[in-house]
Amino acid sequence: MRALAVGQSVEILCAGGDGLDAARGAKAEAEVPNEDAVLVVDDGPRTLLAVADSHFGHFASHALIERLHGEIERHGIPRTSFDVLSLLPRLVDGAAPDATPTPDGDDSASTLMVVVVDRATSRLYGCSIGDSACFALWIDAGEACAMRLDAPSARYVEPSRARDLDPRRATELEAPLPATGLILVCTDGVHECCYRQPERSIGARHLAELLAATGVDAEVFGRRLGELALAGVDGEPGGQDNLAIAVTRA
Repeated sequence: MRALAVGQSVEILCAGGDGLDAARGAKAEAEVPNEDAVLVVDDGPRTLLAVADSHFGHFASHALIERLHGEIERHGIPRTSFDVLSLLPRLVDGAAPDATPTPDGDDSASTLMVVVVDRATSRLYGCSIGDSACFALWIDAGEACAMRLDAPSARYVEPSRARDLDPRRATELEAPLPATGLILVCTDGVHECCYRQPERSIGARHLAELLAATGVDAEVFGRRLGELALAGVDGEPGGQDNLAIAVTRA
């Protein structure tokens, strides 16, 4: 867990709990137990949140997030959803001179979600490929609320395949920011903490209950969410997959 600003943004990465047996069949390398990756970049009124969830090896998710970080360092946080989509082709093998190419024989593929929270315009925008999730959480008239903003898909990305990072394969995200709340981006180690069973895992109700208990401190909320994903909800098991969490204050 790493906090970027006191109470504003946090990123969390965890290999999971003790019940990973069901997930291990989709993981290629026991020596690299965490196939998820996370990135949070704060820059004035804008915060970029990104997660990636790899399967059959760690390289795809790690490479995508490392290359994304390089693009943000060179060009800054994108200012529109079009700019986020335009980033995708620049994450392909060879698009950046300093990017490590995909190793021969690597078959890993990853989800990818990139979201920008722009407090100057009170909007969020970004894109997603795969089943990672974006939630808006807010407090209205004393009541905590949570809503999933993305449309998950079964698509994945291999960094060596340009067609996988064609912007037309991505789902665009754009929504107003809540007046008082948080934006959460996470891999399915949260919303499928009971492996591949979202109905037995953390959902919008649990997120709203957690927000009511923690308030809009991103660091406190993120830590408690990570603990909840490892423990499970409603008496069900948790911690059955890797998890990556990125949270920022709206």
